[in-house]
Amino acid sequence: MDHNQEKEKASVNQKKKKLFSNIWFKILYVIFLIMVFLRIFFIELYVMPTPSMEGTLHSGDYMISSKNMWRKIYPLSNISSNLLIFRWPVGDSIYKTEFRSYTIGQVTREPAYLAQDRELNRKVKNKEYVVKPLHKKDHYFKRFVAGPGDSLQIKDRQIYLNGKPVKNPKHLQYLYQVQLPQNVSVNNKKLDEWGIDFGDNAMGGPQLFNNGGGVLFLDNEQVEKLKSLDPNVVIQIYPQRSDPLKLFPFDTIVGSQNSSVDNFGTIWIP
Repeated sequence: MDHNQEKEKASVNQKKKKLFSNIWFKILYVIFLIMVFLRIFFIELYVMPTPSMEGTLHSGDYMISSKNMWRKIYPLSNISSNLLIFRWPVGDSIYKTEFRSYTIGQVTREPAYLAQDRELNRKVKNKEYVVKPLHKKDHYFKRFVAGPGDSLQIKDRQIYLNGKPVKNPKHLQYLYQVQLPQNVSVNNKKLDEWGIDFGDNAMGGPQLFNNGGGVLFLDNEQVEKLKSLDPNVVIQIYPQRSDPLKLFPFDTIVGSQNSSVDNFGTIWIP
């Protein structure tokens, strides 16, 4: 093969490589445009910010949702639950902190928030609230259990839908009062392996136990594992008192005056 033929062959190969590169560039460019279009108009990507849905979703989990008023969630994991994301539906006057927002009514009804959030405490003292925010950026991730036309009731912590008890998820958590004996030391690493952390602390803060006592959200497996620490570990359901101002319809006279989070309803979904 002479020099001219080698040169011509090299030129052909170079053109093929360039053509191949151009084709792949165009394909990737089209895919990029499609993804941008979907991202702007149809889907939203979220990261679970807190452990409030543990058992189903964990802090740091990624989720995709459709851009509707009520957003169906598609977790990027093997989960089949009815989950929704929605913007915070209340609060024309709110305190915004680094971690979350609070309505003025929430702070008035539940002053314990002031002890849990120093930034909130400062803003309440200085009256640094936002009136009618144009865009409430707080999003809630929740599981829906009833739809239009359904009746909903809670009896002894069990949800009833249209008069029938619903199937409870495997890692359903209740609020428990826990008391550890003085001779029991808490291994934080072990607790973390059991999925018990600051997000389960109903009192707030990273310290789960104070003088051996704590109020924690736990599922059945976690209760049994805590009991395995010592035969004298005492775990009891935390009694929920009636508090109508915290429950729908937020009225002391009509509807919820005798209700608690353990016993509520019946209500009908319009």
